[in-house]
Amino acid sequence: MENSSYEEIKNKIEAILFSYADWITVQDIVKILNLDSEELVRSILQDLKDKFKEGFSFSIINEEDKWKMKVRDEYDNLLEEFISNTEIPKSALNVLAVIAYEQPITKTRLNEIMGRSVVKEINYLFKNGFIVYTKKGVGRYYKVTKKFKDYFQIDVKEFKKKFKSEDLKNYTNNNEDNIENKNDENITKEKPEKTKIEE
Repeated sequence: MENSSYEEIKNKIEAILFSYADWITVQDIVKILNLDSEELVRSILQDLKDKFKEGFSFSIINEEDKWKMKVRDEYDNLLEEFISNTEIPKSALNVLAVIAYEQPITKTRLNEIMGRSVVKEINYLFKNGFIVYTKKGVGRYYKVTKKFKDYFQIDVKEFKKKFKSEDLKNYTNNNEDNIENKNDENITKEKPEKTKIEE
């Protein structure tokens, strides 16, 4: 990105902050944009922070070299109401439950457990930041992100402990309503934070 102008880089960094909606480091931005100057990125981030200081529904905040775009506190109630009226498709919830329990897990293994192709659900969960994968050889191994914990208000260890004595495939097949209801109950307790995909 050697020939990019300051404004072009600034627009791209703004887009990154908007799409991540969670903490991202200066080093991450440098890597994503293939830049060679952390100071340039810090300068642009400060410009963006000043730009959105007033007159916008969101602001840009930082903790040392970690930055994120955040909706202003006065709009929290509005977001809570919106989020409480959304839901993850049942089929995707089932796949997410299996990933959380079995992780790290390959798509082939997921297909075996679910007894069908899970490509559509994997794409949905990845796009919405609930899962991430790491490559080992030719395989991709999926695991849940921090968003799983924030969204359902439960961490992976607690989740595994809860379903340790159950056959997870039977659970997801026979208890779709239970999963959905738990989702609805917890969404109203605390506004979930969007998280970046964690490698």
